[in-house]
Amino acid sequence: MTTAIMGVGENGGVPAPSSYSGPSWVGLGQVLMGTAVPVVTLGGTLAIDIIALALQGFGALLLTCVVILGVVDCISAKIKTKLRGSSASGKAERSKSNPRAKSESESPANSELAAPEAEVESDIAKDDPDYGTDNVRTSEVRVIAEHNGLKYEEHMVPTEDGHILLTHRVFDPKLAGSKSFLPVLCAHGVLTGAGVLIAGSKRSLAVHLAKAGLDVWLMNSRATYPLHKFLSAKDPRFWDWGLDELGHFDVPAAISFIKQTTSHAKVAYIGHSQGAAQAFVALQSHPLLANDISVLVGLAPAVFVHPPPQWIVKHLLARMNVTLVRILFGHQSFIPLMLTIQRYSSAAFFGNLAYLVFNYLFSWNDNRWQRWRRPTYFQFTPVAVSSRLVGHWFTNLRNGRLCKLRTPVNYSKAISSDEVDSVTALENYQFRNVNCNVAIFHAGNDSLVDSQSLAKAIKEQSTGKIIHYTDLEGYSHMDVVWAKDAPQRVFSPIVQLISQGSE
Repeated sequence: MTTAIMGVGENGGVPAPSSYSGPSWVGLGQVLMGTAVPVVTLGGTLAIDIIALALQGFGALLLTCVVILGVVDCISAKIKTKLRGSSASGKAERSKSNPRAKSESESPANSELAAPEAEVESDIAKDDPDYGTDNVRTSEVRVIAEHNGLKYEEHMVPTEDGHILLTHRVFDPKLAGSKSFLPVLCAHGVLTGAGVLIAGSKRSLAVHLAKAGLDVWLMNSRATYPLHKFLSAKDPRFWDWGLDELGHFDVPAAISFIKQTTSHAKVAYIGHSQGAAQAFVALQSHPLLANDISVLVGLAPAVFVHPPPQWIVKHLLARMNVTLVRILFGHQSFIPLMLTIQRYSSAAFFGNLAYLVFNYLFSWNDNRWQRWRRPTYFQFTPVAVSSRLVGHWFTNLRNGRLCKLRTPVNYSKAISSDEVDSVTALENYQFRNVNCNVAIFHAGNDSLVDSQSLAKAIKEQSTGKIIHYTDLEGYSHMDVVWAKDAPQRVFSPIVQLISQGSE
């Protein structure tokens, strides 16, 4: 099978940006922004090529500004925290000599001064018992799985349009074949790979489910690894996909593959952020798919969405359409420069850099993480995605909910350029086909996701049942998979829901 797969790098990883095709004399723009479009498609004249390269330079400048703003925002937050800590300490000292000051310092109005520090985990590794026994820094899912005593398998899941989804299967060999050995498909969010769901090692979703006796399948979205039946990563068609294709092709392919491999009639589905969104897209495209899902679990499900409050996101990035995103950030892969930096940087350096950027853009923080795991987390974030997908998400942010941009394109069939380029009028995805049990875990401090609107829409439009809804107070968008207390607050309830769904 592997001989028929195109675009595999030397080590099976994502090709370096410099490997993308295109005229060599505009290679700088291609290396920075991943543009692999021949000159003729940009207009065929030197003037237009220079303009295109200038626009790509603007995209690189914009990315640099985001990094700088992220650093400044982080430094500012730390200064404010120290000032609040100093203020709280000063009041505590005064309270020792002044009973009245003591009563004021213990009042509810002033107790919040120390609250942020109480929730923040100590950066001293020795304070965390997991550090000595579970500090696995790697970019290999296999290594983390085997470290936790799990059996690891690697499967190639083919989609109808020719993409190959590298899917990791992990399970406890001692519990394989037991009554609890039910298949669970886990899907990651945008710009992340399946590894984020196991990067927390013994505190990760994947390990927790496997140790509970479940058969865990971690699906990588298309292009996370550049695998295709007949297209290489140098072909523009390889990158011509968005959320419509993820839902229409990838989700049904993975569910069907797991059913055939395990001989189970139903599969439990867990999706984080985009992973949940693409499941709802799949259900609209394939009305009978709900019959194959025992329970659909949405972790911070990005279905009804809002732009983050940062000006650069809300008033600039979120207003870009697909075409502008592809011009500024890469006609094919979205800013492959990120992957180049990740490849050649130390895990610790890149983990800090990537955290600053994502923290600034999406307003989530690491207050609830085991911070020493950050280098491993960001070995799986970011990953290669198409610029069309990112443009699709910017459109969703403007629209306030998931929308359909075009009829999914299947390059494995003979199609004309008119069919490829045609874009449908903006159409909201509906929920009338969500005829399965649904569980929602909402992050209480998530500025991106509106889970209540999703639950309301499912109740109004479908016969599906909301069997569980939790508002996780204090959680931000990534905490549902990375918080140190997620095993108790999120993963254990999921195991119970899956077990109940099989009865």
